[in-house]
Amino acid sequence: MQIAKWGNSLAVRLPADLVRELGLKEGDSIELRADARGLAVARHPRPDEILEPLRRFRGAASARHSSIASLTVRSFAAEAASKCTSSRRSSPV
Repeated sequence: MQIAKWGNSLAVRLPADLVRELGLKEGDSIELRADARGLAVARHPRPDEILEPLRRFRGAASARHSSIASLTVRSFAAEAASKCTSSRRSSPV
């Protein structure tokens, strides 16, 4: 790899194999650290990767909420039907 001037900064062009191996895309944020072997490159998680567990959790919570709401509506309807049936039986004709 070669270091080149880019505006007032220096840039390193990453080889395609390394880009694929790290799963890098244009616009990704990376961190370079010096270690015993030279430089270590680490990709920061993308916003969609950070939010994915929250989306899964919210989806699961929403599914739980739907089933609870559905059970509540069904039991309310069953109770109302039961009261309606008992009031018909007890009313004088």
